Order: sequence, then structure tokens, then C-alpha cells
Amino acid sequence: MTKTHRTFLAVLALLLPRCTSAGPAPLDRAEIFGRLTQGYSPSYVAHLVKIRGVSFSPSADFLFRVKLAGGDGILVERLSSSDLAPAKNSSNRDRPFEHFARCAELIHVGDNEQAERECQAAIDENPESAWPIMAAIHALTATGNPAPDKVARLRRAVALDPSLISAHRALVSSDLGPEESERELRKVSELEQVEASDDYVSAGAYAGAYPFEAMPATAIDSTETRRFVEAQIPFFRGKCPDLAAGRLRVASLYGRLGDLDNAYVEIQEALRLEPGNPYLHLNLAAFYLFEHHTEAEFAEYREAIRIAPYAEPLRSSLVEALVREQHADEGIREWKAFLTLSPRSVAASRSLIDLYLAGQDRKSAIAELRRSLKASSDAIPDQAQYVESRIEDLDRLGHLLFDNGEADAAAQQYTFLLRFMPDSSVLHNNLGNVLFGQRRCEDASREYREALRLQPDLADAHHNLANCLFMAKKADDAIAEYQQTLELDPSKYQTQMMLGAAFLQKGYINDAMEQFQKVLTEHPEDAEVRMLLGHSYYLHKELSSAIVELKHALAIKPNFPQAENDLAWIYATAEDLNLRNPSEALRLAKHAVDNSPRPAPEILDTLAEALLQNGQPAEALKTEHQAVSLDPKNPEMQSRLARFQAAYSGSSASQR
Repeated sequence: MTKTHRTFLAVLALLLPRCTSAGPAPLDRAEIFGRLTQGYSPSYVAHLVKIRGVSFSPSADFLFRVKLAGGDGILVERLSSSDLAPAKNSSNRDRPFEHFARCAELIHVGDNEQAERECQAAIDENPESAWPIMAAIHALTATGNPAPDKVARLRRAVALDPSLISAHRALVSSDLGPEESERELRKVSELEQVEASDDYVSAGAYAGAYPFEAMPATAIDSTETRRFVEAQIPFFRGKCPDLAAGRLRVASLYGRLGDLDNAYVEIQEALRLEPGNPYLHLNLAAFYLFEHHTEAEFAEYREAIRIAPYAEPLRSSLVEALVREQHADEGIREWKAFLTLSPRSVAASRSLIDLYLAGQDRKSAIAELRRSLKASSDAIPDQAQYVESRIEDLDRLGHLLFDNGEADAAAQQYTFLLRFMPDSSVLHNNLGNVLFGQRRCEDASREYREALRLQPDLADAHHNLANCLFMAKKADDAIAEYQQTLELDPSKYQTQMMLGAAFLQKGYINDAMEQFQKVLTEHPEDAEVRMLLGHSYYLHKELSSAIVELKHALAIKPNFPQAENDLAWIYATAEDLNLRNPSEALRLAKHAVDNSPRPAPEILDTLAEALLQNGQPAEALKTEHQAVSLDPKNPEMQSRLARFQAAYSGSSASQR
């Protein structure tokens, strides 16, 4: 063995649970259920039973309850062994454990909401044990609603069992004063030295902490590396052969060597040790994924879900695989089934919403988000606390409503949120976006300015305020706001483009062209910028260059009414007869009208001109009347209307 190998194995020896040392106290019923609720793997608890013994005679009912809590396999085997006898000098007094057993079972299947009530009852059932207290804290935390008196509970647990390292560690991560935090850190260090086998992080972890890894054998490109990996196998297997985590680690080592047969054997051995551990089935699913055995992979996900139907991560693994295999509809059904079991699961609801949106089903996404928010609201009577806990999703609902064309509902949503969070610059900005979408620029500007009062460096609010100023034809102010935005965030692409548009509005055509060309150096295939550059060339009377840019824009985005409109206008009105193309102008103008999401006066005006140039004065006059009705204060259209009327009158007279 090389020096490198010896050094590495020495380090591993420090990292692995010390399987030959443990606290002297035998395990009682509460500690067994307690360790299972805290995430200690069943095979590790079985190891503790082997080296520490128990303080009671396990009954058939107790063994059945342990199975329900996920302890089937080697733990039940050890507890039911004829060689197992209560430790000498230990109290064999029976204490009730019904509520704690039920608590452990519910945590095992992932139903933490129901488990929390049973864990609370277990505290009253067994007030002399710290383990029910730790289980209750675990259940509360898992539901996303940690107990407000968590520190007081942990202190009580420590008072009941000063050697409980998990409680001391939890205190360290709580909001304590510096002196108490330092005292708890010292206590943890002392206990780790005295009882290293009570290591909450390594020994207590599920076997799922070592995900299965595999690679082709050819991926290990040196003999030295292969020997290095091979040397780890007997170490992990021999150190604690009855730990599922160790077996799974060995499986991954075989996988790295490309020895999938032995990898499979090790995973199966881990499952024999802990058949009730659903996360081991995820590892077997990963093995089947590597072998492209999709049907077997899905079967393992479903077996894991059967064991712990309320566990969101298990369902998430299945849904991810379904989406990967193009079965998004089945993934949606899985999340809906899960949410009938756990209607308050925010993570599951968000994943379902993401699937709906990926399938362009915004209506279902909104309905699910509203359902999830109502479930939270029903569970959290205090509205301020409810808003704080779900602000991300409440904000998302506002976005979705607005995107779905429900602007009034979106505005109401943000107004509601601002009642509880009036100093949120982001919410003021988002409400401004809704109002801007309703063409209420004055109201939108007020919201953007309030956002900037609260957060002067909010680049989005500067950009959005600039848009309002641009719409109000306040070009100088718009330019200043766009420039301020780019000082805060030079990468904002839309701002770069709109700054050029504001230069155009002000009449700074050269500045606009320079700005658009700058943007196109980084985004050469942006149809909108090509269109705006083409429009700039038109205003600069460089019609040939304008035609080139507008054609380029339409090549990128064929159904682009603004580009079609500009090109049609040039073809219909160019002073250079070589650039005129009346028939193409009429085709483009008609197409632009058809493609426009709403009637646009400037596009109808172009169509009228194209109709006139193609000898259709009656249709031209009718179309221009439509354009003027949409923009009655436009003097240019009013003047052209008179020309169309004259052309129509002249045509009618000649026909007579």
C-alpha cells in the first residue's frame, strides 16, 4: 500500500462513525423511536442496540410499531433476537409509547402535519424523555412552521438529557446570545469527544446521503486512480458492514469502477438492512437510470412513494423523471395526487404550477396558486404573518394575473400586498407595471417614483419610469432616466434599446442610430432593433439603408407589423421612383393590419396610402377615416384625409 493510500484511509477512519464506541446507557423505547424521528438510519440504530443493549423486553406490538416507523430489517431483527436481553441494572419499568410510536410512523411516511400533534401528545405521555421534544421540533420545522418557543423546548430537552448532542447542536444554530452560543459550542465539542458514536451528522444520516454514482470503467484513466478507488472498498465494507450507508458507499465505488454487477449487489444489501428506507429506492432508481432501464427506474420511484406517500422529495424525483421522458401530463397527475394528501405543501404546489406554465396552461397555474394560497391562509389566521410567509407566491399571482390579461385583479393583488408591506419598493414597482399595462401612466409613474424613494438604486424602477415618460412624450426626462438605469445596470438590454428610441423621439437621429448600432454589435439578430434602426435611416432620408434594415428585421421575424408598416410606407411614398413598389406596399400594409394585435392608426394610415397608390381611392378614403377615428388629434392624418377625399371626388367625377 502506498503512502497516499495509507494517508487517505487514515482520514477516512476519522470521518466514519466509530462503530466500537458508544455511550454506556442502554436504549429505551423513547430513544429508539426518537432516533428514527430525527433521521438516524435504522441500521445505525440497530448498531447501537448491538453495542449498548436495551432497557426493556421488546414486545410483538413494539416490534410492529418499529416496522411502521421505518425500522424493518436489521433493527427489528436485532430487537427480536433471542440473544437480546435487558441490560443489567437498568430500569425495565414500562412507559407508554403509543403516541410516540404514532409520531414516528407519521414522520416516516412524511406526514409531518399529523405527526406534530402526536409528537406533542408524546411529550405529555413521556415527560421524562427529551426525545419526544426533539421529534416535535422536527415535525414543526418540516411543515415550514417552526415553533416560536423552539429555544425553550431545546433547553428543556437538554435539561432532561444533557448528553443529547442533537439538542445542543440545534441550540447552537438557534438565536442565542454570544455567551450561550459559545457555551453550547464547547458542550458539543466535549460530547463529541466522549460519545463520538452519537454523531448526528454522519452516523445519523440516511443512506440517501451517499447517492449512487457510476461511470464507464474507461473514465478512470490511470492504474493509480483505479487502485486508489479499489482500496476504499474493503475499508468501507469492513468498518461497519451492517450500516446501509456503508453498503451504498461501496456500491458507488463499484459504480465508479464500472462494476455494475457488484454495485447492484451492494444496493440490494443496503435494502435488506433497511427495507423501509424509501431513499434507498431512489438510489436503486439512479442505478437503473444509469443502465437506461426506465421501467425499473420508475418502479423504484413508485415503491419509495408507497413507503412514504407524504414525502415531497420522493414525488419530486418521480415527476422529474416523467418530465425527462416527455410525460409531463402524468407528472401533473402525480402532483395533484400528492396535493390531495398534503394540500399545504408549498414546494409541491410550486412544482405543479411550473409544469402548468411549461405547458402554456396559465389558467390552471393561476387556479392552483390560488388554491395553495387559500390553504395557507386558512392555516395562518394572522394575515400579516400569512403575507410574510407567502410573499413570493402572492407576488407571482400578481404577475400571472397581469400576463393573463386580468389587469384589474392584478392591481387589486398588489394593492392588497402593499397594505401589509407599504415600504416594499419591489411591490410598488410591480403595481406600477400593472398600471402602465392599463395605460394609466400617471398612476404608474407615481408608483415608480415611490419605489425609487424607497430604493433609489432600483434599476427596474428607473427603466419603467422612463417608459412612462417616453409614452408621455417627455423625451428629455425619459433619456435621463434610461441613462440613470444604465449607470446602475449597464447590461439592461431593453434599456439600451429604449434609450435609442428616446433619442429618436427627441429628434437626435444620429445619436439614435449610434445607439442602435451599438446594441446590434451584441445582439445582431434582434428584429426590433433592426426595425428601429431602419426607421432611423428613413428619418435620415437614407431610404436604401432603411429598406435593407427593415427587410433584415422581417427575415428574422416575418410577422412583424411595425417593420411591415415602415417598409410599406417607403414603397408607397418614396420620392425616388426606383424605390417605389406600390403592389408590394399594398401587400405589406394589408399583412401588417392583419398581424397587428389591435387596430393601429399609423398602420391603417399606411394601408390607405398604399390603396390610393394602387388605384383604389374609395377603399383608401374609407381606411383613412378608420385611422383618423383612432387618432383624431393627429394633424398629419387630418391633412392626408383631405387629400384622400379629393382623390375620391376626382375619381367619382371622372367616372361620371
